[in-house]
Amino acid sequence: MRKYIGFMAIIFVTSIILGACSGSNNDETASNNANNNQEEEVNASSQDNSKQTDNNENSDEKPRSERIGEDEWKEDETGVGIGDTAINDSNLGEAELTLDSVELVDEDELEEDTDVTQIVAANITIKNVGENAFSPADVLYDGELYEKGEKFGTEWDYYDGVSEEWEDELQPDKETSGVIVFDNWDSDAYELVFGDKTEGLGNRVSFEFEKGETD
Repeated sequence: MRKYIGFMAIIFVTSIILGACSGSNNDETASNNANNNQEEEVNASSQDNSKQTDNNENSDEKPRSERIGEDEWKEDETGVGIGDTAINDSNLGEAELTLDSVELVDEDELEEDTDVTQIVAANITIKNVGENAFSPADVLYDGELYEKGEKFGTEWDYYDGVSEEWEDELQPDKETSGVIVFDNWDSDAYELVFGDKTEGLGNRVSFEFEKGETD
């Protein structure tokens, strides 16, 4: 009888020890799982914050001074016409160009002879909407007049009696008006383009008009 009681006591004590060990292991496993889950949530939150920061940085437009040389100019403005205004954004500055009017000049009004059949005088207002001064003539330098649908255009020049030289410098928020003149063949439709000759150094602006719209 005593042996039986002793044997049962040993079994009882052993059960208590095993239960305690099992509970300890379960608690440790649960604690480890909780810690792992917390670390994963922290890492996921950090990654989301990093992505959000990157997206915010990419969505903000860079200052113009940082865009120069990166071919990141304002979008091209094509298909505008007489009386319209377009932004010419280049390495020289940001300018508002308005094609005020276009005049077809008779050769007998010129103080010099020409070898072509049509003189086209474009009256333009240019406004400095950038941060630094620039030369209007430099901004307009690459202006070319195309017969609509043609691949090659003519460059503008000064003509006595029709146009005068542009002022040397235009300060921010200031504007000036003048005339650029083209020797061109007679055509029913024209396209005045800025940005083709200096491709990669700014955006492209294209004014389109028909002969019947000119003065």
